[in-house]
Amino acid sequence: MSSGKERFQFSERLRPVADRLYRMIVPTITEITRFDKDLKRHILDQEYAIDLQFILANGMKMTGQEKFREFDKRREEKGLLQYSDVTIELYNDPILKIKGDWFNLCSQFYFVGFASKNEQCFERYVFLDWLKIIMETQNGNIHWETLNQSDGKAKASFRYTPFMKLPNSCILAMKE
Repeated sequence: MSSGKERFQFSERLRPVADRLYRMIVPTITEITRFDKDLKRHILDQEYAIDLQFILANGMKMTGQEKFREFDKRREEKGLLQYSDVTIELYNDPILKIKGDWFNLCSQFYFVGFASKNEQCFERYVFLDWLKIIMETQNGNIHWETLNQSDGKAKASFRYTPFMKLPNSCILAMKE
């Protein structure tokens, strides 16, 4: 997948799959709202990297970020293929030091799902308590690697860590 339009279309196809999964993980969800109506960015997305909100049966709200990855998305590291990692943008432009979601994300949860080949489910996923991720990172209990794009297309740099290296206290739900 190369263009932003293709990535957006991929994400749109996976949204109903994610919504069914979210309702299994949080059964009291009554409404799911995403903040990308007509590709115009919502203030929560612009300022705080929040992609969506759940409204629960008791009226309370949860905010989150979601990342859907292609079936064959993988990265080779130390001779091993890595499939299941949490990735978050560090700098939108490292040269200009334009901060990415690493610095701006203020959501309560973070979902990363790797789509099945037919895009009917997630082969692997993790649903994280983002506040606990922040605290465990601050305390030195989560080690993040940095990946700089070198494909000539994207400038962004990213932080990533495998699902299996995350403390259990940070994981609300996972399929590995």
